[in-house]
Amino acid sequence: MRHVVTVTFDGRETKCDPARLELAPGDTVHWTSPDGKLAMAFEPDTPFTSSQVWKAHRGELTPAAVVKPELSKGSVFRPAVSIDDKVVAKSLGDVIIRVGP
Repeated sequence: MRHVVTVTFDGRETKCDPARLELAPGDTVHWTSPDGKLAMAFEPDTPFTSSQVWKAHRGELTPAAVVKPELSKGSVFRPAVSIDDKVVAKSLGDVIIRVGP
């Protein structure tokens, strides 16, 4: 399944919509922000098949992040979020929780 998360920052508060994703192995996630250039980092542990930082220009989607097949049920991952090269959240919500088989 494909998921798109919108990240907003009003100068004080960072929000993701949806704030929590429940994912299965092989699902894909894209992020976007109307507020600036976006970077999503899941380090040092990532739920995805790549450990890259997912980036996109304002209003565009990041490349697809593919969920690993070997995640344990109930795993929780929180990203560091940057907008316009400024970290606006170091841990934002329960972003990835595996529920699939």
